[in-house]
Amino acid sequence: KKKESLKKKNNIMFRKLEKYLPVTLFIIIALGIFGVTLTLTIFNIYSKEDYQIDSLLFVNPLTGEKTKELIEYNPVAIMIENATDIRPQFGLDKASIVYEALVEGGITRLMGIYNYSDEVAKIGPVRSLRAYFLDWALEYDPALFHVGGSPGSLEAIKDYSIIDINEMSGDEIYYDRGSRYDWPHNVYTNSQLWSEISSLKDREIEYIANEYNYSKSVECPQEPEILIDYSYYNYQVQWIYNCEDNLYYRYNGGVEFTDHEGKQITSDKVIVQFVKSWLIDIERLGMQTLGTGKTVIFQNGKVVEGYWEKEDKELKTQYYTNQDELILLKPGKTWIQIIPPLTNINF
Repeated sequence: KKKESLKKKNNIMFRKLEKYLPVTLFIIIALGIFGVTLTLTIFNIYSKEDYQIDSLLFVNPLTGEKTKELIEYNPVAIMIENATDIRPQFGLDKASIVYEALVEGGITRLMGIYNYSDEVAKIGPVRSLRAYFLDWALEYDPALFHVGGSPGSLEAIKDYSIIDINEMSGDEIYYDRGSRYDWPHNVYTNSQLWSEISSLKDREIEYIANEYNYSKSVECPQEPEILIDYSYYNYQVQWIYNCEDNLYYRYNGGVEFTDHEGKQITSDKVIVQFVKSWLIDIERLGMQTLGTGKTVIFQNGKVVEGYWEKEDKELKTQYYTNQDELILLKPGKTWIQIIPPLTNINF
């Protein structure tokens, strides 16, 4: 009787399995198809625009370029001289972003933005700071290298979340003296020196990444030249676009603007930013860093006219079309030309 009872139970169980077997098989097959589809979808997302999947794991936070290795965000900003007599400078070819703006006497000064992990053998000549560079520098929360500065800039920097590395206030150990020129045109720094600054090591900085346009579409304009008259002829800036390599080549005063090895400086894009300027004393300028103003952006052989906007010194400058659409920038190096509204510019 026990055997007969067990046999009946087994028959009932097998009949139930036979009843639900098609449903079970359907669920298993569906889950399998979903898994394969999900895998292919992920692969397709990471394979867009002919990039290989392993090259999309990380993005360089300063340039937007895709990289196989993680690059920790830890920026360094350096004030660099641009006087005619000291060209060519050192290290500009290694900067991810360069700002150029007028200082006194009609000359321009440069601020290069680097990352702590960059290896740069020599940068400079390093020169003095002006207050308006602080608001642009603060967008990156950097360590800022400079040799003194205007009274206003040295007073204002205390109110900024910027690590101040001033060669004239006890930080001279992070600078080298060169023999090429006399002081103050002979001060340099490098990545080995900034790696010795304890306050820069293992910094954790909140960084909001830019949105980038990864399109490969380019145009070959009939007039590929950008001409900006800052002041004297030696400070006339010219960028000429090369459609073959999709780069802008820089000239100053009608000659190639090169690094110390004779290689011409290039940029992936050029941003011209119009700002109001005024004299704050008999020598020094003040500049509008907050608010809004006109902009012209050159990238991929194309020209986009619009406006820039920066509502607070803590916020990043954003660029919009005249139709109020955010302008997505091409990944790569950036050169930002800060110019007064009445500056002569041809393109």
